[in-house]
Amino acid sequence: MLFSVSLQSSGVGSATLVSGNTWGDCVSWAEGTGKVIQSINIQQQILILVNSSSDESYSVGLKDTITNSLYTYIIYDTYSNVDKWVEAQPDMAVQNISLQKRTFVQL
Repeated sequence: MLFSVSLQSSGVGSATLVSGNTWGDCVSWAEGTGKVIQSINIQQQILILVNSSSDESYSVGLKDTITNSLYTYIIYDTYSNVDKWVEAQPDMAVQNISLQKRTFVQL
């Protein structure tokens, strides 16, 4: 499962995408950071993890032009590579691409 975790320490907020088996695992990790938990939200996006050490990810929304189904991805990679990946998706129309600054943690 993917979780978007917002933490705060000394008035400074940070965002992290956490991949873990359960909500409880994510909460335990967040509590272990020693920071104040602002929020934990389940993410329904599809994760494409190319560069897990980066704190830059892109939220990409695509719409299947045949079925009209919407798909949302979180891609940890450079914008150039994300753009190439999007262009290579058959029968998909871009709905949005946005930069998200958040670290990735695999539990």
